[in-house]
Amino acid sequence: MGIHCYESEIGNNNIIVGGNYTVNQNILPKEKILNIFENMCNYYYLKNLSTYKLRLHNFILETLPYYEWTPKEEQDFFIVLGDTSEFLDEQISYYKAAIDVLPDSGDGKRLKWVYIKCKIIKFFRELFPVNN
Repeated sequence: MGIHCYESEIGNNNIIVGGNYTVNQNILPKEKILNIFENMCNYYYLKNLSTYKLRLHNFILETLPYYEWTPKEEQDFFIVLGDTSEFLDEQISYYKAAIDVLPDSGDGKRLKWVYIKCKIIKFFRELFPVNN
């Protein structure tokens, strides 16, 4: 009896290195989620794979609603969401959220520069659209 959790699936059957994970309804303990998140981040940043980037992005989005996160943990998620997003508007939203969660954090200054850079890029894209 009980819920079985196979560490070989993540969300919608996205296969990842080191196994899969099913994240829903608090099946995995929060500590395990953070450990998975850290391992995925380390792998993504080492390999810089775009498909892995999308899996990490989806994993974070699927995990956020099911747990109570500290402001620092939320900020870490938002930072990586910004780094993994393919869309400029999403990046801007995530970086803004991370800055809002802990405005005076150690990463705050770096995040503000990245946020400003994204806003400037968006401004110039709107000002000088590329016609294909």
